Amino acid sequence: YDNMAKDHIIYQFTKKNYPPENMNLLTVIGQKTNCFLRTENCESSRIFDRTNIFIESKNMTNAPTNVREAKEQIEDFLLKYIQHDGCQGRLFYDIARCDEVFHPRSNVRHFAGSIAIMQRNPFSGRREFGWMSVVELPFEVDLNSRRLYHGHSLIDLQSRLRSEFSCFIKLCGNEFKRYPIKYGYPYAWIWGKQSQDVDRAIEVILAALKQHRRECRRCQFEGR
Repeated sequence: YDNMAKDHIIYQFTKKNYPPENMNLLTVIGQKTNCFLRTENCESSRIFDRTNIFIESKNMTNAPTNVREAKEQIEDFLLKYIQHDGCQGRLFYDIARCDEVFHPRSNVRHFAGSIAIMQRNPFSGRREFGWMSVVELPFEVDLNSRRLYHGHSLIDLQSRLRSEFSCFIKLCGNEFKRYPIKYGYPYAWIWGKQSQDVDRAIEVILAALKQHRRECRRCQFEGR
């Protein structure tokens, strides 16, 4: 993450090049969903500043539906913006973490901050709702100070997670080839239909990673 990338994304929402009156994207989404949308910069204690997008329904009677539709249109635009990069699982997870109204979450807090949270599936064309989580992966640093992420051991867990918990795992990162990423760090993405299933899957994954770090002795871990 950096301020330049953040500013470029916000520019895509606020530039006025949409017909018929050179509207910006937030105005277009607002007209389609009967909402007001605006951006607001927020001071942050971290090294970058945060910009929030606020959504307010024009009609209180249909407010939940209107706001949800506006939020989902923002998500869909971001998917197109990143060209469905492998980071899309983390993107939808992080968006859901910012909103407890439309995205219920499990009460279980796992090591390094992983939680099960309800959200749409960005990897599916149907965008169906379910429960997801993200688990950070350990890594080693090579002689050129590059991070080499370890996660291949989790591939052997796929059949167990499906059979015992009806959950699926995707390893997202250039090291894992199927879901390469251009943005952010590699990660494991977990998906299931029930929060308790995802919670149990997370614990199995974390135990496997702990065992790997014990045996590897080269890798380190940096949680969120």
